[in-house]
Amino acid sequence: MLKALLLLSAFLPLQEVPAKREVAIQLLNGKSGKPLTGQRILIFGGSTPEEAGFHETHFEVKTDATGLARITFDPKQTQFIEVFVDFMTVCDTKGNKPTFDVKAIVETGFAESNACGSAKAKLKPGRLVVFARPPTLREKMAW
Repeated sequence: MLKALLLLSAFLPLQEVPAKREVAIQLLNGKSGKPLTGQRILIFGGSTPEEAGFHETHFEVKTDATGLARITFDPKQTQFIEVFVDFMTVCDTKGNKPTFDVKAIVETGFAESNACGSAKAKLKPGRLVVFARPPTLREKMAW
């Protein structure tokens, strides 16, 4: 009986959830397509889109010289994320609060839409591309 169980277990696929997961966030200027360097990014997450909206988990990162910021997190706690760029206007057509599925980002990559210009991004697994721009005077006054 034990041999049969061991033999059976050898053929069952194991779905192991990684202890930590990494996602890269690429921050680009929506008008020029150039990397936005040294920018502070706030990321809120949760196991559901609603929990991400309530900031179940949170991260703060800065972009490097290539506009990239990396976050590492527990995939059980953070399955959805929201991204905010400090003192910048996000160019996504959905406004400043889209929620992203981490599984889709990891598997295929994802790029926000760009309503600020014609800059586009190439998708890479594990990378979320966010387009932003400096705020207008009117937008600054509204803050």
